[in-house]
Amino acid sequence: MAAGLRGFYAADPRRGASPERDFGLHWRSATGATYRAAWIADTQELYSVRHSGSAEDAQVTVLARLGAEALERWLAGWRRVCDSDQPGSYEWLLERATGAWRASAASF
Repeated sequence: MAAGLRGFYAADPRRGASPERDFGLHWRSATGATYRAAWIADTQELYSVRHSGSAEDAQVTVLARLGAEALERWLAGWRRVCDSDQPGSYEWLLERATGAWRASAASF
């Protein structure tokens, strides 16, 4: 899903009212773009926002839908990777999120 940040929250009213957990402010892609990531408790969505000049232009992507326990397990070590500010840290996040989402879908 890609949409402006306001549109993302407007698309599901649970998002705006839910507690969120920050998962890093400086994820860096291999191409140099930077992102922040967060998890919304009520929708169980791990999402990223590509840094841009405005909320309307921000690219929002839902990376996975998973519970808090799975999130902790699959993203173990995330802070070290994010804080490294190394190119490719965002791809690490994508790989982990994709693996978690596939694993949770396979358990149904």
